[in-house]
Amino acid sequence: VYLRILDPAASSHDAHWTHVVIAQDIAREGKIPAYPAAWAKNFPHLASMVFAWSFLVPGIEFPMRMLLVMHTEFALFLFTLAGVVAAVRWLVGSRTDHGLAWTGFFLFPNIVIYDSDLCASADHVAAFFMLPMCLIVARGIERPERRGAWAAGGLLMGAALSTKLQCA
Repeated sequence: VYLRILDPAASSHDAHWTHVVIAQDIAREGKIPAYPAAWAKNFPHLASMVFAWSFLVPGIEFPMRMLLVMHTEFALFLFTLAGVVAAVRWLVGSRTDHGLAWTGFFLFPNIVIYDSDLCASADHVAAFFMLPMCLIVARGIERPERRGAWAAGGLLMGAALSTKLQCA
């Protein structure tokens, strides 16, 4: 997974036409722009807002900016893997068997089935929010009086939905 993101040209078609373009426009204009002719770009794009940080770094060329974007996605992917471990531990109920927790990667093979790599897209950024959201909502269901769990679950739902519309 990591070796592929060392090539700035490893980004996907979706990234070049949507996510990176929005990030560049946010960095250039200093605000979230409107796209009158491109309706798909007018939906919320939290991933592009995060990727815009890479385009705000002064004095570097576009290939290095793409490497920063892909490394940002990689960092979020690593945190998502930690979420898989937590989710498997919650599902199985084991707190000591760490080897079993890594099998969760094979229970959620989206990285292998869907696009097989990190490619500066919003999919893995949206995945970053999904498992914590499910775990927090499950905690809220277990104890309905815990309003903080419901609030945190709602925030994570909003973050996932504003990252990628397909999260709905």
